[in-house]
Amino acid sequence: MAKVSDVDGLTPKAMDVGGETVEGGESSDGESSGGVRLKKELSLLNGVAIIVGVIVGSGIFVSPRYALKYAGSKGMALIVWVLSGILSMSGGDYAYLGEAFGSLPSFLYLWVALFILDSFTAAKMLALLITFFASLWYLFSGHTENLQNMMQGTKTDPGELAIAFYTGLFSYSGWNYLNFVTEELKDPYKNLPRAICISMPVVTLVYLLTNIAYFAVLTDVEIHASEAVAVTFSEKILGVMAWIMPLFVALCTFGSLNGAIYTSSRLFFCLVTLLLLMSNSVESLIVYVTSVEALFTICSVAGLLWMRHTRASLQRPIRVSLVLPITFLVICTVLVIFSCFTHPMEVGVGIIFILIGVPVYGVFIKWDNKPLWLRNACNSFNLTCSKMFMCVPEETKEL
Repeated sequence: MAKVSDVDGLTPKAMDVGGETVEGGESSDGESSGGVRLKKELSLLNGVAIIVGVIVGSGIFVSPRYALKYAGSKGMALIVWVLSGILSMSGGDYAYLGEAFGSLPSFLYLWVALFILDSFTAAKMLALLITFFASLWYLFSGHTENLQNMMQGTKTDPGELAIAFYTGLFSYSGWNYLNFVTEELKDPYKNLPRAICISMPVVTLVYLLTNIAYFAVLTDVEIHASEAVAVTFSEKILGVMAWIMPLFVALCTFGSLNGAIYTSSRLFFCLVTLLLLMSNSVESLIVYVTSVEALFTICSVAGLLWMRHTRASLQRPIRVSLVLPITFLVICTVLVIFSCFTHPMEVGVGIIFILIGVPVYGVFIKWDNKPLWLRNACNSFNLTCSKMFMCVPEETKEL
């Protein structure tokens, strides 16, 4: 429902309803502005809950198997999980792509995002805490054999290490979704970086402790043979209460989807996920999703660096040293290049899916002289969505 202008940046497109433009509402400062505005109702705590809620989905319960597989050792797998948390800080890709490269790249990002909160956040943390404390009980019972020789078997092949990082990054996906609702965030220039700086260390620590718990209880063979590491863990250590872990996994997945829908309307992501799961390969799903997200992250960071050169006069309330984005860009590029050699089919499928979005963009977004029937169909679809979700396009002031 929003169209990105090639010149003016991100400018929401008013919806044509019966020849009239939807108007009304108040500005964020409470003054009447003749346009629709989002209320700034999200506090710092809400922002932290959204980030944690979106990040912690099914990934941490499934992907440790593949991180261990490609890292080669439990010690290296733990390093991958920590570094993945550090590498996950890229930014609001949609906005950055729109400003730097125009409407097509940002539309393709939303195209992939479309197809590829507080209470559920508490449930997720509870599930992971149960896992950690159960492992502590196991360790204090004298079972420490699985944590010996942690670095034995570490792999050094760059391609396999790249996929190991992909599995870690897959479980951190969603941390940047708060960027999509900054219009509703109180004092966003301060609370956005604060929410990220609070959430990411918390999630990284929780993920690290969870993986230590898995590695303390399960042998390498058990982890490699497991389709869902958390379920195997619960069956071994929780006994008759093992049923509780699949329940928590379901709650985590639902909560993550709830947050994703709220922040970026990824409604059909779950449908494509189900289709991909028909291949009976979670590993392929992880590479599909993470490789595509990595490509857009590279474009986003490159766009920011490009604008630092071409639009140096822009006001930048949040500034960082150029060393950070350049280092991040190099690392992400290396990961994508090596993954192309180790999993060319999965990366190729992701690129094809991006390219499928080009004709969709051309027909429904870029094409101004649409036939009347198509224009009416688009307006009817927008109007139906507005009524169903009780929303109208936001109107912003000229910058």
